[in-house]
Amino acid sequence: MKNRTQQFVNLLFAVTLTLCASAFAAEFTITVNKDRLLNAQNEPQNWLLMNGDYSSTRYSKLTQINRDNVKNLRVVWALALGGMADVKANGPENEVNPLIDNGYMYTTDGWGTIYKIDARNPHRGEFVWVADPGVKHQGNDPRTRGIALWDDLVVANLPDGRVIAVNRDTGAIVWDKQVAKKAEFGRTEKFLTAPLVADGKVLIQNGAGDGGTRGWVAALDVKNGNELWRWYVVPKPGDPGS
Repeated sequence: MKNRTQQFVNLLFAVTLTLCASAFAAEFTITVNKDRLLNAQNEPQNWLLMNGDYSSTRYSKLTQINRDNVKNLRVVWALALGGMADVKANGPENEVNPLIDNGYMYTTDGWGTIYKIDARNPHRGEFVWVADPGVKHQGNDPRTRGIALWDDLVVANLPDGRVIAVNRDTGAIVWDKQVAKKAEFGRTEKFLTAPLVADGKVLIQNGAGDGGTRGWVAALDVKNGNELWRWYVVPKPGDPGS
């Protein structure tokens, strides 16, 4: 009886240790959360927002590269991104800098395909996954301006007016929403800025104000892409100030 009791106690102790270890691991899982983004300037080894931090200074605290040794920079490795063919005279316009989190790089090409790259090896980079949202080349411009990170998601505005969220571990598209559409005058709304995620909301903007559309700012729920609100800079026809 004593041996059975001791065995039970040992089993209970082992299970407790396992549960505690699991809870500890879950608690310290690295994710791009609200606190990390608010204090992004304190992680100079990473680049968590398109403009560095919410103040958009694009300033890095890293000191390894300076005015004395910058002339010695050389290419160590390079990877070719797809989506650069079938473009207009100006060529592809993926006007972005990659986001970096703990050795992994996240970037996009001109057609909105998202790439996760393992950049931990100093001698070569390797694709972890490629997420192609299937933007049609016909009728769309190959231009992207950036992506955003939040929790386990990579959020992107697409050239065809969609906003998508991709699981940053698997590359699977979690949600896909058509947000920018045809405006009142038959003109097409477009994204000309990167999405910005703050406090669980994806902030996006229609930038085709010079193309016969009304400018607006909208917020989407980062968990599912549902639109939470939209504010128009220019009133609709018939309203005061239109």
